[in-house]
Amino acid sequence: ESEYPSGAKFWLLMLTLAAVLILSSIDMNIVATAVPSITDYFHTVADVGWYSSAFRLCQCSFQFVFGKAYKLFSIKAVFLLANAISIAGSLLCGAASTSTMLVVGRAVAGLGSAGLLSGCFVILVQSMPLHKRPMFTGMMGAVEGLATLSAPLLGGAIVQSVGWRWCFYINAPLGAAT
Repeated sequence: ESEYPSGAKFWLLMLTLAAVLILSSIDMNIVATAVPSITDYFHTVADVGWYSSAFRLCQCSFQFVFGKAYKLFSIKAVFLLANAISIAGSLLCGAASTSTMLVVGRAVAGLGSAGLLSGCFVILVQSMPLHKRPMFTGMMGAVEGLATLSAPLLGGAIVQSVGWRWCFYINAPLGAAT
């Protein structure tokens, strides 16, 4: 019999996984409403397609690599590394001085997000018995879906109130908390 976390430890773990899914979903989709401000700032539309594509390309490309890493190494260590990569990518995006730097930052953030998304479901599987997994997987999917839907609205509010850079900077403190 495997020992699974229970009580407050279990629910804090689920809350953390939900927060990571929310941050990854928002990071993936928030750039859509920030694009006009970003293009105004950099005075170019040449890289607009890459602002989202670089993130998604790296996220899709590296999910299997992180899946294997979770099998070979400590789940916690790989998850924390992915979180650090994601935060570094977000900070790079927020501090971007050129459009190319923003694209590179989005790619780094996508790399970290690949590890976080893979890790969320690896941790979920390790945290509960088989008969509970479908319900919690569905709940995490719902959380991710709601975050995806709210990202453009949140992005618009952030861009109008504090500027496009905060669409990326906001991931650093929230990601560190998770």
